[in-house]
Amino acid sequence: MKTNFFALLVASICLLSCQNAPVSTAPTSKSPEPIRRLAQADATDRNFNVITFNDLQDGDVIFQRSQSKQAPAIAEATGSEWTHVGLIFGSEENGWVVYQSGAKTPTPLTSFLKQGIGGHVVRRLAEGVAKESLTQKNLEVLKQAAHNLAQKPYDILFQWSDSQIYCSELVYKAYLAATELKIGNLQTWGDLKRDGPELAALVLARLRKLPSEFNVKELKEDIITPQAQFDSDLLVDVGILAND
Repeated sequence: MKTNFFALLVASICLLSCQNAPVSTAPTSKSPEPIRRLAQADATDRNFNVITFNDLQDGDVIFQRSQSKQAPAIAEATGSEWTHVGLIFGSEENGWVVYQSGAKTPTPLTSFLKQGIGGHVVRRLAEGVAKESLTQKNLEVLKQAAHNLAQKPYDILFQWSDSQIYCSELVYKAYLAATELKIGNLQTWGDLKRDGPELAALVLARLRKLPSEFNVKELKEDIITPQAQFDSDLLVDVGILAND
């Protein structure tokens, strides 16, 4: 099978994934301007309340702006500064932890915060929805589902399957398994921006790392992005956590 350029492009976008844990989190010399600007003024411009760990609850969804080198291309493809997302739970051993794709063990929240630029926004199920759907039993199911999904290999191709997983897919499928709620609207690759200069530059740098043959469903492949989850009507703002 001869690999076409669009398939390479899609796979390259996927390589930019919202995976953070296995990748170096050293800041880049030049963060993408939209991300940098929002990171510097987010609490004021977006009217978020500044919160502390005392304000957190099990099952909260935390959104992050990645510091990785590919962050400009991710932001360009999705049209959003939010490039990573995870689920927060309390732990007797480590305090608050985050379940995220690519990390088989929960990441301490303090470590997770160091991976991002600026504050991290926390959202949770609206009170009425949570009262009905997020019972204590369902919370345990949610935590176990997040744990099980985090054990799967990281999906560099962003495919909609159960054999591998990426960050927003973990959040989506964990909540679906526990509550039957869909956090964020599914999109397709055709909905994303695929022709920007940042992405094109990274595609050229990454082509040599791709397999010579693979199967991509191209424009019709379902995908869930952190931004789609950030926009979910089921969630309400809790506030913004500072990095320190």
